[in-house]
Amino acid sequence: QEKRELLKFQANEIDSLNILENEDALLHEKYKKLTNLKDIIETLQDSHYAISEKNGAILPQIEYLKNKISFLERYDKSISTISKLIDQSIINIQEAQNEINDELSTLDFDSEEVHKIEERLTAIETLKRKYGGSLESIYIKRNEIQNELKDFKNPEKQKEKIRDKIFELENNFSQIAIELHRNRKKIGLELSI
Repeated sequence: QEKRELLKFQANEIDSLNILENEDALLHEKYKKLTNLKDIIETLQDSHYAISEKNGAILPQIEYLKNKISFLERYDKSISTISKLIDQSIINIQEAQNEINDELSTLDFDSEEVHKIEERLTAIETLKRKYGGSLESIYIKRNEIQNELKDFKNPEKQKEKIRDKIFELENNFSQIAIELHRNRKKIGLELSI
């Protein structure tokens, strides 16, 4: 009865968290991002400013360079390769600028969310320590519990398992007793000499 109650408690403890696959890794990533949000926002804002707003910004300089290179194409057609590469750079920088703007529009520090993530991670880490160190080991333990609880519904199978365990322990005991007897004999002979 005690064993069954313990198994039910453990099953409930695992089931109550309803852990998703890879949830610990995803939460760690989210936590890392939220706790470093100030640095992320500052760097993205600095990048946005350097690309298009400050005096000597990157994008206007490259566009100016593109115009100068394009002008030279009338004298040397092979320069068009350089012009195309600069065009691609401008497109890439503009796309980077759009990504920066999108990212900045979604970033917002929420101390309550950080607290929830911390609590969830603590609960998951506690279960991991208790049941083998990983989410996989928790899932394995949960399956073992389920199988053991099924066995309790079949008393004959449970009796058989107990008999097998007793037999295994008796064999171990016999082996230890034989080894102990041999060691005593050996030490007895050594002491008698």
